[in-house]
Amino acid sequence: MTSRLLSTSVAVAVVLGLAWSATAQNKTEPAKTQPQGKTTEPVKKPQATKPKEITKPKYERATFGAGCFWHVEAVFERLPGVESAVSGYSGGDPRYRSYEMVHEGWTGHAEVVQVVYDPEIISYKDLLKVFWSNHDPTTLNRQGEDEGTQYRSVIFYHNKEQREAALESYQYLTAARVFRDPIVTQLLPIKGFYPAEPEHQDFYGGKPRGTARRSKTTPTKAKKSQSKAKSSSPAPKPADPANSEPSAKTSN
Repeated sequence: MTSRLLSTSVAVAVVLGLAWSATAQNKTEPAKTQPQGKTTEPVKKPQATKPKEITKPKYERATFGAGCFWHVEAVFERLPGVESAVSGYSGGDPRYRSYEMVHEGWTGHAEVVQVVYDPEIISYKDLLKVFWSNHDPTTLNRQGEDEGTQYRSVIFYHNKEQREAALESYQYLTAARVFRDPIVTQLLPIKGFYPAEPEHQDFYGGKPRGTARRSKTTPTKAKKSQSKAKSSSPAPKPADPANSEPSAKTSN
């Protein structure tokens, strides 16, 4: 009798234990229900955006002084790959930038030509070759009959690459002794460019672009050209040497 009671008690305890375990599990783990009308979607990862490519401008600028800008402009503007060549003044006091002032030789400006070119067609090194071969870089403050610091030989560089290319070309010409006398060309950073008056642009007709070209030099312009050379002052010393980079010669 006693053993039968014990087995019955054990069976009841087992049944109660299982029931309690199931009840506890139902309380601790509530059933997960999905809201009606909504479906689960996979979370999309944000896509990495590619950085914008920095493109170089199509055209670049170069600025040269090689005597009277009428002649220099006529040479550069006819080159393939040159978009424009503008006569102007650079290297001096920005307050004094008219032809009458620069022509007197005291403003510090040089007559220059700023060239806008496509580097995919013509390189800066090619422009340097044209520069060196179309004037005498060994005469200080003089080109032909034109005398004064405004007619000096000078390269105004726009970036580090242009400066390095100019120095490299100077060193090559010097080592090869292309010129009998030392080169006195200045090499300076561009600080400002001031276009010359309209009557000094396209003086020799400009670059033909499928439109009507200007007429050849008129008697008035020819007379002005002669007076320009005759009235030039004697060659003074180079302008503002203390505040500028040394010439190509001394930069070696």
